[in-house]
Amino acid sequence: MTEISIALPTYNGGRYLRTLIDSLLDQTRLPDEIVVCDDNSTDGTVLIAKEYQKEYPDIFNIYENSDNVGAFKNFERAFRNCSGDFIAVCDQDDYWKKTKIEKQERRLESNRRALLCYHNSEFHDQDLESMNKYLWDLQNVEPSSITSHQKLTQRLAQSNFIQGASMMFRKSLLETVLPVPRKVPYDYWIAIVSHCFGPVEIIDESLIKWRRHPNTDTSTVVPNDSYFHQFIKSIYDITRTPIDKTVQHTKEWENQMNEFVKRFDELNKNRFCVDPYPIKNKLIRRKNYYSYRTQVRTQPINKSVLAQIVLFKTGLYHEFGNITDVTQDVFDLFINRWY
Repeated sequence: MTEISIALPTYNGGRYLRTLIDSLLDQTRLPDEIVVCDDNSTDGTVLIAKEYQKEYPDIFNIYENSDNVGAFKNFERAFRNCSGDFIAVCDQDDYWKKTKIEKQERRLESNRRALLCYHNSEFHDQDLESMNKYLWDLQNVEPSSITSHQKLTQRLAQSNFIQGASMMFRKSLLETVLPVPRKVPYDYWIAIVSHCFGPVEIIDESLIKWRRHPNTDTSTVVPNDSYFHQFIKSIYDITRTPIDKTVQHTKEWENQMNEFVKRFDELNKNRFCVDPYPIKNKLIRRKNYYSYRTQVRTQPINKSVLAQIVLFKTGLYHEFGNITDVTQDVFDLFINRWY
């Protein structure tokens, strides 16, 4: 019988942890193992996990880091400690709908070649009230409607539309994806690699309540319906953001994409089931997007203007950016850099 592990990294997540764990234990298909990997929390997170371990000793395994390693590395440590055939990824502050494990297990069992199963995610506020918005709407993508696996993978290289906590994957995938490249988000890496090495299973519904609150680790922003409202908010945010902070952000993304392309080339020596070159080209263009945005802020004015012209003329803004990015760059180029 297939065994399923839930990888649950935690860090100061005591406020929402009970709600999450109760939803894990209320599944129509119970997990065989819940691996809690705590990243040196300073609140009562570990104590809460141990309460559940005392009640369910055959399910809960708790690992405590001696020092803080960060969210991405903590996920990696949790994955390594999972023993199940399938690994379901879990965030500490969400809520799982009752049939999540059952539906994802059924999909992976029905397609033995599939390495990964994922689903859409619905945004909820900190009180788990629906915001009536979904991740795939935000990303303007419908993965299940893209019939070509090649095109689906190329679209994923453009931007990640897969939430980590929507994933269930075969443990055998860890042999390929670990270690995750330095500075690269674990979920984006797993998503790209699994698409490159085999078919995937897509469930076109939300099986979790994705809680958004001020302390959320992920950077996905839930937009207002009004583009005018988004523009006004972007102006407000931009005027409060120092230019050196924006430079740090674009450089971090540029470094991430450099690491991504390097590891991608190493894996490409194996057995990709897709044509790797359009995907690599998309990743390089994304790296260039952040590189030019850094130049807008750090180069002399003539080179900065040229960098922004390139962003427009090559379609990089259209492909990877949004109204906030464009407004931020114009503001930094012509106003912020002089103050």
